Amino acid sequence: MSKHAMVLPVLPAADIRGAVAAGDWTRASALVAGHDAQVRAAFVDPPPAESLAAWRDLLVEQQQLMLELQRQRDAAGEALARLQRERRAAHLYLSQSQRPDEE
Repeated sequence: MSKHAMVLPVLPAADIRGAVAAGDWTRASALVAGHDAQVRAAFVDPPPAESLAAWRDLLVEQQQLMLELQRQRDAAGEALARLQRERRAAHLYLSQSQRPDEE
C-alpha cells in the first residue's frame, strides 16, 4: 500500500434507509454526515487513476440514494398536502351541516 493509498468509504445506504423508514431523522442525518466526513477525509488528494472507477461507482450510489430519498420526501409532502385539503373539506362540511337549514 502506498503512502497515498486511500480506502474508499462505504455508503451506509441500508442503515440510512432503515433510519428513514423508522422516522429516526437524527440517526439518518448522523449516518449521512459520517459518510460525508469519511469521503472528505479519503479524498484529500486526487485519487490514483486505478481507483477512479470505484469513486465514480460510489458517486452513482450516492446519487441514487439521494434521488430515492427525494422521491420519498416529495411523496410525504404530497400526502401531507392531501391530508390538509381533506381536513379542510371535512371541517367545512361539518361546519355547514351544523347550521340550521335556511329554507
